[in-house]
Amino acid sequence: MQVKTLEIKLHELKCSNCGATLKYHPGQQSVICPYCGTENKITFSDEQYQKAWEEKDFELYLQKAAQENVDTEEKMFIKCPGCGAQIQVSDKTISTQCPYCGTQLVLEQSQIQRVIKPQAVIPFNLDKKQAKQAFLKWAKSRWLAPARFKKYITAPSKLHGLYIPYWTFDADTVTDYTGERGDYYYVTVTYTNSQGETETREEQRIRWTPVSGTVRVKFDDILVSGKIDNKLPKKVSSWNLKDLQPYDPALLAGFESEAYTVTLPQAFNYAKNIMKREIRQAIYRDIGGDQQRIHSMKTYYYDVTFKHILLPAYLSTFRYKNKIYPVAINGQTGKVAGKYPVSVGKVILLVLLALILIGLIVLFFGYNGDVNQMWHSIFGFVNLLPDIHALYPV
Repeated sequence: MQVKTLEIKLHELKCSNCGATLKYHPGQQSVICPYCGTENKITFSDEQYQKAWEEKDFELYLQKAAQENVDTEEKMFIKCPGCGAQIQVSDKTISTQCPYCGTQLVLEQSQIQRVIKPQAVIPFNLDKKQAKQAFLKWAKSRWLAPARFKKYITAPSKLHGLYIPYWTFDADTVTDYTGERGDYYYVTVTYTNSQGETETREEQRIRWTPVSGTVRVKFDDILVSGKIDNKLPKKVSSWNLKDLQPYDPALLAGFESEAYTVTLPQAFNYAKNIMKREIRQAIYRDIGGDQQRIHSMKTYYYDVTFKHILLPAYLSTFRYKNKIYPVAINGQTGKVAGKYPVSVGKVILLVLLALILIGLIVLFFGYNGDVNQMWHSIFGFVNLLPDIHALYPV
């Protein structure tokens, strides 16, 4: 992308009465000015909501982008030398810390990029205090973690609220395919057993029949990360897109945001891979039978639309016994995921319990489901003990 030098003003939320700089508070639709007490409501018109949810024509947008006639904005980003993440900063930023790997970033490393302007955002629903509580609840519920860890763990001191770029895609697809349908049938087979006796049994066979057809699948809001290396765990990267609100820089005040490194055409290729998995399932259902084989599939995409949105997450790391562990918290739902220390003793215990369970299952089937016989074989030694009443008669 083209790099330019120009002055960037920090996005700020100003009090409508006294002009003081305010900070958006997660989960609220208004901000009370701490200086004059004025309630500053964050409201959007119906037209703004329509634009936020508007699906943009993919092909038309690419044509306009080639002519530089698209809705873009210039932002200042610092590329982390440690992990490659691109974090948005203001011209007032002297230094900051990468929310992913903790590398210290300085303003001299920044550059100006022209990027596609987000049209919608899901605001943070949790503040930092609530996010820390969610982390502690998660940390103390890790069964495999050492007891000392769960007892003494504290919330991370630095919790980064970060807006992460995503693309969403809608599309109508038509796929022509060829393949085979497999149907089970059974035949009677005669054989000689180990005693030399002739017996018969039913054996399963499968009959394959060539097939071809067409399936139509409609996709809505296929979510694709705007980052080449998406470090968010799957459990955390799930949002309710019905809560999307119009993009307003005021909602970003007090939080960091990241630039997308996956371009719009690249993102659609990722989306097609996601769609392909669902299309294959649709083909299997269309073929029917007991088993299916797909030899070829040709997919056509129609009415492809997209949105560029920002989604909230808290990122941090915590230290335990001189080792650093990453953690992520969904800023909308509060779901937590991350790495944590594991107790070797608990792992060994879990493996032993699993082996005992497997052993009991094997014994159960070995005794043809006769629990009484199995119990007697395992604990039959009890019958060898002398009768206590015989030794000590009443």
